[in-house]
Amino acid sequence: MVQLFNPGVLEDEDIKLQLKQIYLIEKSIPCYYFDIICKKDNKKAGDICLRAKFTYEEEFYWGNMGFQVEKQYQGKRFAFKASKLLINFAQRCGMRQIYFTTDPTNIPSIKTITNLGAYYLETIDVPKDSTLYKEEKREFCSRFCLYI
Repeated sequence: MVQLFNPGVLEDEDIKLQLKQIYLIEKSIPCYYFDIICKKDNKKAGDICLRAKFTYEEEFYWGNMGFQVEKQYQGKRFAFKASKLLINFAQRCGMRQIYFTTDPTNIPSIKTITNLGAYYLETIDVPKDSTLYKEEKREFCSRFCLYI
């Protein structure tokens, strides 16, 4: 049986994470999907998700956490702030490490990940049969690990 956790209130002075949905990937991997809400204008500034279980796909290709910020909100550190909030929730879910993956040319994402304290592991080829390649056509991904 899969254990799901209540994230409760996740917010800081600039943003709040609004739970959009919880779904199970392959019937066993809890995925918590949040909208990032800018508190200044109460509008959606992006989204972030936490895959709260380790599988080969999550560890090597997708990562446990993914985020994106709308263009007009970029440069305000919203991805960093949302990630910090979600890292606290990941700890409550019993996670002790989080894997991040990103396109090796996505410098803003790499800066956010390393500013969180994650360590670069490697850049790998994404196999054509992986879901990441099939869904995003990504041929390479850089892997990072954050111990929490």
